[in-house]
Amino acid sequence: MAETYRLLCKFQEATASYLETIDIFASFGETHMRAHDEAVSSYSGALEIFTRIGDEIGRADVLCAIASVHLVRCKYAEATSPYSEALEIFTRLGDNDGRDMALCGKADTLIGIGGIHFSQGRRPEALSSYLEAITAIYTRLGDENGRAGALYRCAEVHHCQEDYRKAESLYVKAAEVWARIGKKDDEARALERLVNVRKAIDDSA
Repeated sequence: MAETYRLLCKFQEATASYLETIDIFASFGETHMRAHDEAVSSYSGALEIFTRIGDEIGRADVLCAIASVHLVRCKYAEATSPYSEALEIFTRLGDNDGRDMALCGKADTLIGIGGIHFSQGRRPEALSSYLEAITAIYTRLGDENGRAGALYRCAEVHHCQEDYRKAESLYVKAAEVWARIGKKDDEARALERLVNVRKAIDDSA
């Protein structure tokens, strides 16, 4: 067992390193793809260990991470299955135990699933996933940053649907939350989008 945990720590360190690599090389073509391949490989090793030791939260976290890597690469079919499996695990653990960790994982998974829907043009389904993350989880847990991020994503859906007034309201709410908790970069991003949507409102008047 000690050896299993030692290997698990190595995998966790490796996956963290690969995530940093992905961020660093996010705009460098083949290097970017190679970093993602390495991340998936490392996550797969971690998944095997979590499965072996019966750590369901760890397993669901890794499944969500694998799906996220596929989502970044626009491999939506590959992302769907691990997200769905992670959602099932997080939902079961959250419903049975009420564990905050499971609920946080479920919220993050819903955001990822919403991202798949959004990227494939299924706007209502994306909105439904984002709203569930807000109402059922982020608000309940008091996760203001998570709630702001989901509000921003809801705004993006409405913006794409040319429902500019709803988008405007949600961008404002997201910016206000991020301002309150000191997330200046995210606040600036929401405010930039707010300028764009208000221009669209003026142009359509």
